[in-house]
Amino acid sequence: MRKAMIVSLLFLVPIVIGATLLAVESRRPPDWQRQVNKYTAYVEQVSAERMTVQEACPAQRPWEFRSEISAAAYGDSPHYQTDYGYTGKNVGAKPLPFPPQEVWCVLLGSEQGQAAASTEEGAYRVVFVALHQDLYNADWVLHEGTGELFSEELVGTLSKIGCDLELEHAASR
Repeated sequence: MRKAMIVSLLFLVPIVIGATLLAVESRRPPDWQRQVNKYTAYVEQVSAERMTVQEACPAQRPWEFRSEISAAAYGDSPHYQTDYGYTGKNVGAKPLPFPPQEVWCVLLGSEQGQAAASTEEGAYRVVFVALHQDLYNADWVLHEGTGELFSEELVGTLSKIGCDLELEHAASR
């Protein structure tokens, strides 16, 4: 009886630990979301503009995301150079490898801009969160896109990389 109890405990303990780790991991935000959270905190600190995620979707063709699409890159990558670091230090030594492995398109909305007028310039912006990877390193970096919200340039970029953000609904929110 005692041996059976010990054997069952030996099997039960790893199962409980595994279930606990799985529960903790399922509550952790995706890696791209953490990069958006850092960016929105940075924007709020710099300009007192509070941005929130309105919509996000993965790009169907991330290999079409080129450096020309990025107006500015944000991140604290220890490996890759970005235009702006959240902590003020940009320590990355290597240029960003393109194309990225994965890209998320994110529509951000400004709470102040939405309260004033939903179509007000600056009330919404689209950013891209990309997983840049080379042979040895990988990091998520946030890119501000080129072009205004409803411009042909931005709509063309979203179409090219396969992002299905519903920009026309942004003005009606």
